[in-house]
Amino acid sequence: QRQMCIRVMNGIVAAFNDSHEYVITVVPTSIEGSYDQIFKDTVAGLAVGEVPDLVVAYPSMVAEYMEAEAPLALDPYVASEKYGLTEGEFNDYFPVYIEDNTYPAYDNQMLSWPFHKSMVVLFANETLLTEAGVDKMPETWQEFYDACKMVVENTAATNCWSIHVEASDLDGFMASVGVYPQVDSAALTSRMNDPAFVEWFELVQQMVDEGLARPEAERYSGDDEMIAGDAAFTTGSSSGIFYFPANEDGTFAIDWKVVPIAHAEGIDPISTVYGANVMAVKEDDAQRDLAKWLFIKYWSSPEVVKKWILGTEEIRGSSYMPLQKSLAADPDVQAYIEGSYYNQRWGEAVAQLEIGVIEPQLAGQQAVRDILEDAYLRIIGGEDVQTVLDESKALADEAFQLKGGQ
Repeated sequence: QRQMCIRVMNGIVAAFNDSHEYVITVVPTSIEGSYDQIFKDTVAGLAVGEVPDLVVAYPSMVAEYMEAEAPLALDPYVASEKYGLTEGEFNDYFPVYIEDNTYPAYDNQMLSWPFHKSMVVLFANETLLTEAGVDKMPETWQEFYDACKMVVENTAATNCWSIHVEASDLDGFMASVGVYPQVDSAALTSRMNDPAFVEWFELVQQMVDEGLARPEAERYSGDDEMIAGDAAFTTGSSSGIFYFPANEDGTFAIDWKVVPIAHAEGIDPISTVYGANVMAVKEDDAQRDLAKWLFIKYWSSPEVVKKWILGTEEIRGSSYMPLQKSLAADPDVQAYIEGSYYNQRWGEAVAQLEIGVIEPQLAGQQAVRDILEDAYLRIIGGEDVQTVLDESKALADEAFQLKGGQ
């Protein structure tokens, strides 16, 4: 999928270079590796003044880049009568994306713009659930536990939940039990040892102890375990939908769905919207800074995002989310959703955007992501939940306060 996305991206960049009225040429560059690798390379580049004009970044990364005062505030460009967005264009963006790119710690400036957006979702093996006698997709965590009991007791499956260890999933799980925001931004403290999250983790540990859940055998192998009939659920990014293993003829060994993660009783359905935004690197060059915004505006326009989603006849598009409400409802996008089993599952994820919330934007969150994942592994490995979360909270608080939240 990465190579296909690059081909679509290069086509969009070429179209911009050929069509606009300005003297601007965008040259795509690529860094091999994960977003974390891009973050490390960008931090190193900022130290010596060698960075691209535009960089993809999670909000927590943008907060770290503010140490070097690198991000270009986009507010004046967005509001510009000549170069900006109309009120209708601005309000067409899903509100969660605007929130995700507005930074309270920095005077509510817009220091980045929506780019590659995904959502934490639950992948569900309908075939296995039906075989187990589960007649309703679980919505609450108690129903999730009960469904997993039925799967392990009534089928040949040796597991129900293939646990994917990922910080963004954990941010979603915290929100799902009412621990949102996940941090106290004023006190620069984490809420990861909140009693509701302790209780949730105790349920997870109980499920592991009872043989209802276990870590995926390899990273991102949960969908393989579902296909093999040995798991009913795994969580992950909506951007991974098109990686779900299909037969050579495009069919699937199981019926599967993409549904919201479970939530606590009394909490509305909720999950984490996350993924890379695009940050413009500030320079002492007004024309060049304007050029950065003009490309960002072009790239994020509904017409271009539509190309990014749909691709071409030869190249499948990306599995990232639409940025605008009008695009999600666009007839071509709706026809695309109905066009294949994969696309229908993607449509199920898009339908969840209205329940999306953001991850913490504070400087220090990059370190806290690692702390959260380590806590997850320790707890499913059998360590005492309260002790682990208390220790992890202390480490997280230290990380936030070391950076001063900004």
